[in-house]
Amino acid sequence: MPEYNEALKAVNDIFHTPKNKDLVVREFKTAAGRQAFIVCIDGMANSGDVNDFILRPLMRRNADSIADIIEMTKLSENQSLDEAVSSVLSGDTAIYIAGYNDFFICETKGFAQRSVSTPETEVVIKGSQEGFNECVRTNITLIRKLMKSSDLVSEFLQVGKLNNDSCAVLYIEGLTDPALISEVKRRIGGVSADYVEGSGMLEQMISGSKMALFPAIMSTERPERAANYLAEGRVVVICDGTPFALVAPASIVSMLDSTELNTLRWQSGTFIKIIRMCALFFCTLLPALYIALTSFHREMLPEKLLSSIIQARENIPFSTSISVIIMLVFFEIIREAGQRIPRTLGGAIGIVGGLILGQAAVEANFLSPVTLIVVALAGISNVAMPDYDISFTFRVIQFFLIFMAMLQGLPGIVAGITVVLVLMLNQESFGRPVLSAGAMRFTSGSSLFFSRPLWKQEKRSRELNPQKNEAQPEKSMRWEEPHK
Repeated sequence: MPEYNEALKAVNDIFHTPKNKDLVVREFKTAAGRQAFIVCIDGMANSGDVNDFILRPLMRRNADSIADIIEMTKLSENQSLDEAVSSVLSGDTAIYIAGYNDFFICETKGFAQRSVSTPETEVVIKGSQEGFNECVRTNITLIRKLMKSSDLVSEFLQVGKLNNDSCAVLYIEGLTDPALISEVKRRIGGVSADYVEGSGMLEQMISGSKMALFPAIMSTERPERAANYLAEGRVVVICDGTPFALVAPASIVSMLDSTELNTLRWQSGTFIKIIRMCALFFCTLLPALYIALTSFHREMLPEKLLSSIIQARENIPFSTSISVIIMLVFFEIIREAGQRIPRTLGGAIGIVGGLILGQAAVEANFLSPVTLIVVALAGISNVAMPDYDISFTFRVIQFFLIFMAMLQGLPGIVAGITVVLVLMLNQESFGRPVLSAGAMRFTSGSSLFFSRPLWKQEKRSRELNPQKNEAQPEKSMRWEEPHK
């Protein structure tokens, strides 16, 4: 049996046996008298499934086809050695039987995993409370539970030469632009790195422009949000090991949106969007405007307000710009510390630390109360952003505009805003503009300021180039039609 011996030797050499103590290589004879062996990793494969549905049937039953013997739901035949090794490393079991030229692979994953729980980074009041976990199969199941369509396709790719991570590409066949699907798979397949740890590293490897200001890929922890993006004609990428799904292409409107708005009346959704745009204004522009008006353009302030600001700053040893920068840095340190310490203490320490630090700084004449109010309002407004990634971008813009205000006041802010807008308008995500043409259009289904009624959202976004433009008929609520 030279072929059998060669296959066994190749497996032992690849997995470095007998040094590798968690690898299981079990030799046995089938009921037909053929020499065989199985390969699996202890702790990753379910030993009960291996014993009851693979080993016992092969050793006790005889049939013309191996598929008639092995009692497993998913059995892959005619698999090469490389495919067998990749499957074993993922928790499956490879079988080699003398007389057959290739391997059989059974899905026997049985390693421990975190159960489905409430999302931690995308909290909603009215909506689903299920979030992704670190298992790619579970995450796909959560999406399929919401999107019960035979057109939902999931293709698996491998990334990382050493960790060989599984990556699922999901899209709606017949709806999503084929060029977009091909481009996403091309970029993932073109990643040549030894180690790619989950969606965070993969996002950086396939985003495109290395100097882009805004994220080129969105991420979400919520299955219903991923399903909503799929229905729009986007591509969702799920990596094993991280509880986040990547969504391409990205748009600023979508990053400032949330699926919770779909559960609210359009008037409430519009109000929330306006509030978020006000928070965006305070986050990015308020500190810079405060510096510009108090340092360069005091004549623009009302007399009583200017008098109050001057009195509050009478004994402050630092300039307005230095005070604002110092407090913003302190705010970022408190925010970072609140995320790193134990969760039961994080919120309390963040609030108490901010109050104590602010009060002590004002009493010690380290900064004025007005500066503290401006910095606190800007920091809280940044937290109001629904997307974690874009909130970082707005914080970077905030410091950039502060620097421009320190140089030239209001003209510097205008120049800084112009630079940001130019970068925003020129940036693309997988060939689509990050700031879509309908972002300011009040008739659009998804715009920055307006939440259109659900029964009026008949068309999908043209920027995505979907194969089906119609999302629903013009009269989607047919119960309104008179009875005949």
